Amino acid sequence: MDDSGGRPYSIGNNARLVPYDPDSIDLFFIGDGDLSLYLIPSRVIGGRVGLLLRTYNKYIVGNAAGLMTPRSSVA
Repeated sequence: MDDSGGRPYSIGNNARLVPYDPDSIDLFFIGDGDLSLYLIPSRVIGGRVGLLLRTYNKYIVGNAAGLMTPRSSVA
């Protein structure tokens, strides 16, 4: 689960999560632990403070695994 809500400023980050306003943000770009990359319109998740990413598979736009492989050196 990913926290998609913001916290108002508080010392110790113990304030209650507040949903992002879909009128303030157009898209969320999220990378998960499996290196999947998501681009989710804010209107789709507006009003939520948490996400279960596997329910948003249709918003996967790529995978960052290719960024993790070593590059061969060119002499």
